[in-house]
Amino acid sequence: MEETQDFYNYVRSAKKSVGQITVSNYDKYFNDLEYLDSELVLLDRVLFIVDLRIDKFLYLSPNSHQINGYTQSECLEMGPTKYVELFHPLDASIITSGFFVEGIQFIKKIKNLDFSKVKISYSYRLLQKNGNYKVLFQQFSQLMVDEEYNPLVIMGTTTDLSEIHTRPELFCRIHYQNAKGKWDKIYERIYSLTDTVEIFNLTPKELEIIRFVHRGLSSKEIANITNRSEETIRSQRKSILSKLKCQTMTDVVVLAAKNGWV
Repeated sequence: MEETQDFYNYVRSAKKSVGQITVSNYDKYFNDLEYLDSELVLLDRVLFIVDLRIDKFLYLSPNSHQINGYTQSECLEMGPTKYVELFHPLDASIITSGFFVEGIQFIKKIKNLDFSKVKISYSYRLLQKNGNYKVLFQQFSQLMVDEEYNPLVIMGTTTDLSEIHTRPELFCRIHYQNAKGKWDKIYERIYSLTDTVEIFNLTPKELEIIRFVHRGLSSKEIANITNRSEETIRSQRKSILSKLKCQTMTDVVVLAAKNGWV
């Protein structure tokens, strides 16, 4: 277990050496980790380093399949963007359009901010090859940010929470390391995953259309029943697709069924 302890010491030292705007030699962090591949399989979490500028995993520990259900090579091939596309659509919307926007605004208000002392974390559901979802927990530090404090390079870990986090909610947190080295929770948002209609800002008429589509009705049939024009129904369907970030109404129906809207 000595190598495993060395791994944790390595991560701690790397985080301590992180600069606020740029990081010199950050490539050394993930290059050195290659020597610990054989020991990382002993850990209950996946370590990752991502360069968002080039949409690439700079490092991903080899025990990936044990945690997120996809092998190291599969994750490296798909890259961070396609990996995020495996998030449950609702979770992806909450994290990218809600938490990240609000969180960055909150961080910007901190005086004399030291990014090496900021840790961001959130839960999410990841689609598996069998069609089910795993509940995962991701936390990361920002190794490099731009002038607007948007993350450019991040390093963190992913843990499987499927067996212990069963409540229908998604939580997002920001911790800041105090002078004594302890991590204080300075921000937290908990989003309900059952009250999803309100989260997506679907109108009653849009929800009505989803239920009609679930029953197999065409736009023309929905227009006749609701006394609206076909053009109006088509426009509302486009709005639904945009709000839910779905490609087709079939995707919408699947999402609606999973969340109990129909």
